[in-house]
Amino acid sequence: MKVRKIAGLFCALVCGVAFLTKCASIQEYTVWTVKRMEKRMENQSEYGKLSFYSTVKPVAQSWVWYPYIAAGKLSLLSGDPGDGKTALALTLAAHITTGRALPETEHTPVCGSVIYQTNENGAADAVVPRLIAAGADCSKVAFIDMPDFDLAANRDLLELRIQECGAKAVFIDPLQDFISGVDMGRAMDMRRIMSGLVKIAERTGCAIVCIGHNNKASGAKSLYRGLGSIDIAATARSVLTVHRVEKNITVLSQIKNSLARDGESLMFEIGDDAVLNYLGIYEEGEDGSEYLPDSKRDLAADLILNMLSDGDKRAAEVFDACKERGIQSRTVESAKKDLGVRSRRDRDGWYWSLDE
Repeated sequence: MKVRKIAGLFCALVCGVAFLTKCASIQEYTVWTVKRMEKRMENQSEYGKLSFYSTVKPVAQSWVWYPYIAAGKLSLLSGDPGDGKTALALTLAAHITTGRALPETEHTPVCGSVIYQTNENGAADAVVPRLIAAGADCSKVAFIDMPDFDLAANRDLLELRIQECGAKAVFIDPLQDFISGVDMGRAMDMRRIMSGLVKIAERTGCAIVCIGHNNKASGAKSLYRGLGSIDIAATARSVLTVHRVEKNITVLSQIKNSLARDGESLMFEIGDDAVLNYLGIYEEGEDGSEYLPDSKRDLAADLILNMLSDGDKRAAEVFDACKERGIQSRTVESAKKDLGVRSRRDRDGWYWSLDE
């Protein structure tokens, strides 16, 4: 205790000598202290001034795919292995690079480059063949050619490459493969990494989509089934999940949307080439049972009935509507036969009609 007291007195003596050295008197020291405080307040008023939202000019939110993926924001796509996460990402890449419309949105299609970063799928035998099958412009699909690319250590590089190719979207597949030396269950570590991605998205206007596997907590709420800390989902403006409802049918659902209404749940068929074909909106019956067409033939029959319910339609219009949903002409003809649809030829082509 005596040693501590002596040390304390020594420190006080040193400080007193320093003050007297700098200031000739206590009064001068007081003036010096006031000026120092005023200077500090000036700096705070310059950098920490109070502003009002009435001075902020509102800007409309841009979208890559309304209301599922916002431009300049972070989104999360999760699901169990094999449920179609990668297939969806590559299908989206194909639409964006060719400017094709995405399902169930009236917004103008986005057209531009994307970055698809993956460690799970081989570029030559898995990624490129699926991109080609989906109709992508592969000259607009880029990746960062770096074996040890890491989101924590190479954030500046990611931002630079986004700006270099003007990417409209970045897909990180899967997220956990590009985070090294960090426990994904630690909120503080993941918040720092995810916040960095949020800032990159905001500065570049690029949509960043992180893809991850669900954990094994089958009884947990969907939002908490994503792998790692809940802060991953908390920083995302949109959280999407895919799950299989039949052998080759997967459903995309939106379980969080901080920028707009939740989107409809959408059905996709997983084709032989592992590319998704859009089937329609996934609905539930009045008794809570899930509605799911048994096949594309049933979906084609539903479309034909809807189109012909208010009168005759040109056969070409029906075929075009079915083609947009990935239904082949042969399937449409089979559904037409099942329904007993009649055909008649007019001057401008063939027309279909329902029996009276």
